[in-house]
Amino acid sequence: MGLSQETKVGLLVMVSLVLLATAILLVGDFRLERGYTIKVLFNDISGLQVRAPVKTAGVQIGEVTAVDLVRGKAQVTLWIKGSLSVFHDARATIASTGLIGTKYLELFLGTKSDRPLKEGDMLIGIDPISFDKVVNEGLKGFTSLADAVKEFTGDKEMKDSLKKIFTNVNSVMEKVNTLLTDKDQSIDSIVENFEQFSVRINQVAAKLDDLSGTVSKEDLKTTMENFKSISAKLDAALTSLNNIAAKIESGQGTLGKLVNDEQMADDVKGTVSSLRGASDEAKKLLARVSNFKTYWDYRLNYNSEDTLTRSDFGIRIRPKPDKFYYFAINNIKGERPHDPVTGETIKYDAGGQKYNSITAELGKDFGPFTLYGGFIRSTGGFGAGWRPIPKSDRLEFNAEAFRFDRKINNQTKAWVNTGAVIKLTNNINLRATYEDILEQRSFTATMNLVVEDEDIAYFLGLSGLSSIAK
Repeated sequence: MGLSQETKVGLLVMVSLVLLATAILLVGDFRLERGYTIKVLFNDISGLQVRAPVKTAGVQIGEVTAVDLVRGKAQVTLWIKGSLSVFHDARATIASTGLIGTKYLELFLGTKSDRPLKEGDMLIGIDPISFDKVVNEGLKGFTSLADAVKEFTGDKEMKDSLKKIFTNVNSVMEKVNTLLTDKDQSIDSIVENFEQFSVRINQVAAKLDDLSGTVSKEDLKTTMENFKSISAKLDAALTSLNNIAAKIESGQGTLGKLVNDEQMADDVKGTVSSLRGASDEAKKLLARVSNFKTYWDYRLNYNSEDTLTRSDFGIRIRPKPDKFYYFAINNIKGERPHDPVTGETIKYDAGGQKYNSITAELGKDFGPFTLYGGFIRSTGGFGAGWRPIPKSDRLEFNAEAFRFDRKINNQTKAWVNTGAVIKLTNNINLRATYEDILEQRSFTATMNLVVEDEDIAYFLGLSGLSSIAK
């Protein structure tokens, strides 16, 4: 049986896609928008991913196209819009949309007095402050405190002594409170007395200036002897303090037991270890949440065999760069038609596809290959994809199979699709699919719009600003 005209058209389109893919492979990564690339060198990129946005003053001006390890440092390649100039004194650092937001590269363009950067020029980036280092430094401080301060003991003598100390402190504070609230010793009176005392001090200082020339030798001798007596008493006091410090260091007395008890140190170390464990878990949770990426996916499909147009709408969630979940409603139709004879609701359209079917897939990337499985159009199935261009997702060939229980002329024939996807921009893809190759062999062309959550938030923010401006 010869091939139909539609099948020939489909094969021609597939051959054209293969030739286009070969051209892309030879030319390399391409963009419809004019621009140029520069490189930034960091010691640590703190989780910055490929395709992360490049922003200046909060406005996206490009994206990260590659991250490579060069001589032990992270080399980040940026694509910058061609209409924007970046100067030689520009600065680059890594920022986040919030505490647990996505990472992006913040670029300060520099001053126009300096020369602009050209294709392939390199900047030295400003390394971000590492959350891990801050936590580790804090934990080191706790550990040092545990080593310096020994733990409390259950000694009864120490407890009684501490109780007496707190009782005495409480008594003193009550007396101070009584003094401050006494009617005869009001705050205003105290302030007035201080002012009078200050005036008298000034008067005494003036008189001392007058008397400095008339003081006798005997008076000076008496004053020096008094200073010697005071100095001797200070020496005795310092000696006593040294003796007390030595006793505390050796563990004598209540304070000595308090400082040198090892049980307290073990408890403090245990507490610090618990804090370190909690910090590690918190870091893991923050890393997982901050790496989540969500994409809204709309597909408009046109089939050449039954000349039907179908719409699919879904959401793709990537908790990790190499793992994704995809949920969608396929062949969307508000009110399904009814059979004019039986009156029953028609579940399948003229092309054999079910109305309002559901897709729920789990997939993982293995280098240039992708494998996924789950529910495809409300039935079990699986699929695979292959990206022939190294380190690029501009072109992908794919195949999938589902409806393994379908009966046609008493034969079981699964629904098998093969096709290709070309990524024109970050948001627009073109798909060509050869559907149901075991039975109908029809060709479907698809316009695919993909929008990231962050893009939607940015668009809504601009819409709000424009409404305010009006």
